[in-house]
Amino acid sequence: MLVYKRLSRFTVWMMVMVMGIGMMATTFSMGAPDAAAERQSVTFQPTRYAVMNKAIEKIPTTVEAWVKLKPAVNTRQIIIGNYKDGTQNSWSLELTSDNRLRYWEEYVDAQGVKRNMPNLYVTGVDVATNEWMLLSVVRDVTNKAILFYKNGVKVFERTGYTTIAPEQTPSTLPMLVGTDYRKSMWLNGQIAEIRTWDDLRTPAEIAQYAAADITGSESGLSHAWRLSDAAGIYPTTTFMDMARTNPVNLTAEGFLTYPYPPSGASFANSSVQYAAKNRLSSTPRTFEARVKLPKDLQGNRGGVIAGNFMDMGYYNYDMAFVNFEVTANGEPRLYWKKSGVVQDMVFTGVDLRQDRWMHVALAFDDAANEIRCYLDGELMSVRMNADFQPEIPAQALKIGGDYRANNTQYFKGGIADVRVWSTVRSKDEIAAHLQTEPVNPAGLLGSWKFDAPVNGIYADKSSHSNDITAFADWIEPNIAKGDHSLVFLPDTQFLASTYPNAFYNLTNWIKANKQEYNIQAVMSLGDIVDTHTSTTQWQVAQNAMNTLDGVVPYMMMPGNHDMRMSLTRETINYNKYFPYDKFSQLSYFGGAYKMGYMDNVYYYVTAGSKKYMIFSIAFAPTADILRWMNEKIAANPDKNVIITTHSYLYWNGEQSNANTPATSSKYISDAKNADEIWNDVASRHKNVVLVVSGHIGYPDIAKRVDTGVHGNRVHQMLADAQGMDLNGGLGMLMMLTFHKDSNKVDVNWYSTEKNKLFRERNQFSLDLNVVQP
Repeated sequence: MLVYKRLSRFTVWMMVMVMGIGMMATTFSMGAPDAAAERQSVTFQPTRYAVMNKAIEKIPTTVEAWVKLKPAVNTRQIIIGNYKDGTQNSWSLELTSDNRLRYWEEYVDAQGVKRNMPNLYVTGVDVATNEWMLLSVVRDVTNKAILFYKNGVKVFERTGYTTIAPEQTPSTLPMLVGTDYRKSMWLNGQIAEIRTWDDLRTPAEIAQYAAADITGSESGLSHAWRLSDAAGIYPTTTFMDMARTNPVNLTAEGFLTYPYPPSGASFANSSVQYAAKNRLSSTPRTFEARVKLPKDLQGNRGGVIAGNFMDMGYYNYDMAFVNFEVTANGEPRLYWKKSGVVQDMVFTGVDLRQDRWMHVALAFDDAANEIRCYLDGELMSVRMNADFQPEIPAQALKIGGDYRANNTQYFKGGIADVRVWSTVRSKDEIAAHLQTEPVNPAGLLGSWKFDAPVNGIYADKSSHSNDITAFADWIEPNIAKGDHSLVFLPDTQFLASTYPNAFYNLTNWIKANKQEYNIQAVMSLGDIVDTHTSTTQWQVAQNAMNTLDGVVPYMMMPGNHDMRMSLTRETINYNKYFPYDKFSQLSYFGGAYKMGYMDNVYYYVTAGSKKYMIFSIAFAPTADILRWMNEKIAANPDKNVIITTHSYLYWNGEQSNANTPATSSKYISDAKNADEIWNDVASRHKNVVLVVSGHIGYPDIAKRVDTGVHGNRVHQMLADAQGMDLNGGLGMLMMLTFHKDSNKVDVNWYSTEKNKLFRERNQFSLDLNVVQP
């Protein structure tokens, strides 16, 4: 069970100055105010308040405030007050811990006796409603009465107060808004306007200015301040007194100030998508962002600031997903998921919908099992029992959205900057860099400012160079051209079982474009069909592949779905529909591990000046098959060896081993896993240039490069579109394009159904250690 610990009950707030230093009061003519309408205002919360630059002349006869007070805060809150230590004349308008309105005053009389007005609570009137209202308090000194008005209507009166301060009683200290001098009771709400009057306002006068704006020249008006955060936030946030005589200005304290107006990019459209180039290099524990969400965001989730969550579907392995986002109520949220285990931490009561820039940070202290929420460098809330074990997210982070289809959870506002850390940042560390970029700090995984991209790039300011660029799942098919190409067919199982036309279109595209791209070989990566006993699926696969007969050499290979999972590794239908008698007669056929069977074979292909020896190794090879491979490779030192095998690379770019989910040895006990294939075969020969596998459905191409015992670099890749094909056959292929007199190889990940490339990150180049003749 999750335990919630709140350090302070609040609504997220911020105060902003009216533009410029020494700015004169502005006269508004807005028509009749509507108590229900939204207002320009300032949101107050703990540690944030405003103070007058000098004391007002006296305890006012009438005080009014346009306020919007949060319900059920259940702590004492000061709207305006100047109590310090009981030795001064002071007064306050406040809320009690049970959310009742209270007026209080204390003064020293002419005889030096301290007098106060205790227990003046307004009963039967609900003011903490989260609605705008004008509260008016009138001190009728003559009749020893205090009158309360709500939206121009008298709602409460208390008489018989013999200790009411006389007219002209000085108000000793400057007033504070949002607290008093004790700074222990803080307002959690919004204030749009405060007025003080020297005269006893009549019911008609109060009603008049509940329905109309003041100008500052009204008779009896001593002071008035309009509070608004619409102009931004700056170091000198000051609200000017609208009164013409003896003005008293109101200045913000405790608010975050920026040395320049913040700027950022708008993400408030599902088509605006950005993503980092690479996955994070370490596990993230602190997320920071400066964001701006509209106040009127209703009914929609605020959206994802940074995340990599996607519709799991077929990919429900041990992939880790994280989203740093905002709920429909404006609450910061940190969502983790892995292997069906979810940790969903929402910081209830925090509201980022303030229509101004705010800095929010979530620090996941997995050692203490808690997540801490900071706003503008202040610790606001802690969620306990955060016992999820975080890991490196499975895909590169997107900014302003995630990987769900159509980017449905896009961020509904602006993002100025994002930082991600592998360390648990403290309050002081977060506060130290609210305005400045940290210089080579430990644990910074990425830092991006979304002000102005350079050539379309938001540069990573950390040492990882993990830049952010525009993101799209599908991009125009600018397929590389060169001397010749090789094509790899990722697990086609769902094409064979569900989308046969997509399978036929796939091989027809290869046939039609054989000359265009000089395609010299086509290699299956296994799982040709989904059910090895289904002759219908095998017939689809055979019909599709027969399209390439006499057009281009193609190499088949059985995956785990193409065989019976047992020590005998029965591949009856595979060998029936792709028979040894057919393939062994082809000019490019090299040989087989077992005469008469197509399970483990190799081929020879010459393209331009390059000679290739291509292995097609069935799922779960044995030690003896690895021995056989070593023997054949050693006998062909002039060939560039490409090993295709069904199971090798995991989605995270790691070679599968005995502990990896879905690895070969978990299916068949004597199977050799990828780490053994690497150690016993691929790393031992200087002419092995490439290993390619399928088996693990993953939308992107996973890759790695390792150095063999001879110092040669061996590239290894995973290409598997089965998850992409599950809900609509895409006819994916991976094409490698080779160039004459160069080791450069271009990689493209392409859908023949969409005639589009899939994601920019899957279009890249390799530098192969090609063996030249």
